[in-house]
Amino acid sequence: MAMPGTRRLLFLLTLVSAGCRPPPSAPTPHAPASPAGCARDALTTALAERARLQLGDDLAPIVGATVCRDLGEGERLRTHFTVQPDRGYAILAHTLPGVDAIDLVLWADVPVGNRSRLRLVADTVLAQDDGLVATIGAGDGGYRFDVVPGWTEPVPVVAEAKVVAGEGPVALAPYEGP
Repeated sequence: MAMPGTRRLLFLLTLVSAGCRPPPSAPTPHAPASPAGCARDALTTALAERARLQLGDDLAPIVGATVCRDLGEGERLRTHFTVQPDRGYAILAHTLPGVDAIDLVLWADVPVGNRSRLRLVADTVLAQDDGLVATIGAGDGGYRFDVVPGWTEPVPVVAEAKVVAGEGPVALAPYEGP
């Protein structure tokens, strides 16, 4: 009896020999946020120090939105939260040794069925940064959602960090202020 891996290989060889290509591999899924398997204490301390230095006292962490996970190269970590157009925001992405570079992006998370003017910016990158650590919205009161002029309703957003090089613990922490 053939083992499961052997069956898959035989199936793929059959497809190739028949002139068919196997289906493309699935894109790398984002890693679920979880404190398990992450150097949470070290990252929490590092994030608090960065927030103190980069954000000052004006911005506070958004409760329940900080996420942490060990990631490999190409893997992503996401956090979802809501921004108010009249408030300032910052997102800190932080790593520990092992991760050499990350990309940080923020985009509007507009449901497909939404028919408002906000749909115009759905899945559009609103802000980004990269490097060993990355920051969106530090200084001058933080990032402000002003993409749709005159918009006054809360906007659901996604902040995502992707490991470009290396592997190890990554944390995302969104902050909100006046």
